[in-house]
Amino acid sequence: MKCNMKTTVKIGAALIVLLAIAYAALPQIRPLVASASPFLLVLLCPLSMLLMMKSMQPNQQQSSVTAEQLQSHATHRRGTDAE
Repeated sequence: MKCNMKTTVKIGAALIVLLAIAYAALPQIRPLVASASPFLLVLLCPLSMLLMMKSMQPNQQQSSVTAEQLQSHATHRRGTDAE
C-alpha cells in the first residue's frame, strides 16, 4: 500500500493547524510543541496510513458477514434442492 498524497496533505495541514493553536493557546507547553512538531511531521505518512486502515476496519467486518451469509444461503439452497 502507498500513502495517498491528498489524504497526507489534508492530515498534514490539520496537524500544522493543531500545532499552531497549541503553541499559541498554551504557552506553558511551547517547548514540548516545538520539539514534537518535526517528529510528528515525519510520522505524517504512517499516521495517515494508520487512520486509513482504522477507517476501513468496519467495512471489512461487514463484508465478511455478508460472505458468510451468502455461503450459508447457498448451503441452505443446496439442501432444499436435494429434497
